[in-house]
Amino acid sequence: MWRRVIVGILLLALLGSGGWLAYERFFRAYAITRRLHPGEQWRYQITQSFQIGSQAITVNLALTETIKKINPDGSALLERVLQGDPHTLQALRQGAEPLGEIPTRTLWQIYPDGRETPLSGERPRLLLGPASAQILPERPMRLGEQWRRESYVGSIKTRFACRLEGFATVDGASCYKIVTQIESLPGSLPQLQGTLTSYIDRESGWVRQEEGTIQMVAGALQMSSQVRIHGQRVREGTSGRG
Repeated sequence: MWRRVIVGILLLALLGSGGWLAYERFFRAYAITRRLHPGEQWRYQITQSFQIGSQAITVNLALTETIKKINPDGSALLERVLQGDPHTLQALRQGAEPLGEIPTRTLWQIYPDGRETPLSGERPRLLLGPASAQILPERPMRLGEQWRRESYVGSIKTRFACRLEGFATVDGASCYKIVTQIESLPGSLPQLQGTLTSYIDRESGWVRQEEGTIQMVAGALQMSSQVRIHGQRVREGTSGRG
C-alpha cells in the first residue's frame, strides 16, 4: 500500500512539473523592455562587411551608449559615441550622404519599449549599432509569438517582423533570442531585405549580441552586408531619476 502511495505522489510531482513546463513554454508572456537607469553604460564592438560587386570591405567600429538622465515621463536621455579609424568614419559618412548623417556623437530620447527620437540635427540619423528601436515588442510576448514594427529614416522605410524564438546564454547572461525578418515598405529607397538574430539580456533589456545579413538594392547598385555586434556593460546604472 505504501508503495502505491509513494508512486502516486511521484506521479503527481511529475505531472505538476510537466504542467509548469508547459505553462512556461506555451502560456507565459515575457515583457521585453530596456531598463533605464542614470549612469548605465554599454559598449558595443561592431564588425560589418560589405560586398559590392567584386569589392569587399570590412569595417570595425566601437559604439558607447550612456544614459545621462531619466525624464519625468519615464524616458531617458541617451548619448551615443561612435569610434573608429578616422578614414573609415569619413568613408562611411561620404557613402551615407544621400540618405542621412552618421555623426560620431548624438543625443537621443529613448523609451523602455524601444522607441527613440534624435535630439539634434535636421537630417536623418543613420544608426550603426544594436537594433533595439526596431525589435523590442510593445507588449509582453509568449515563446513563438510574432510582432511587427516599422521604421522610417529619411527615404528608408522598413518593416521588421520579429519572433521570440526562445532563450540563450551569452557571456554567462540569460538572454531572449529574437529572430527578425527585414523587408522594405513600398516606396523605400534603397530596398532592403535580410535576417537579424538578436540576444537581449533578460535582466537589463540591453542587447548582448546581434548578427545578421542584409541585401540592399538601389537602382543598378546591389550590395550585401554581414554584421556582428557584441555588447558588454561598462557601468551599471543607479535607480532613481538623474
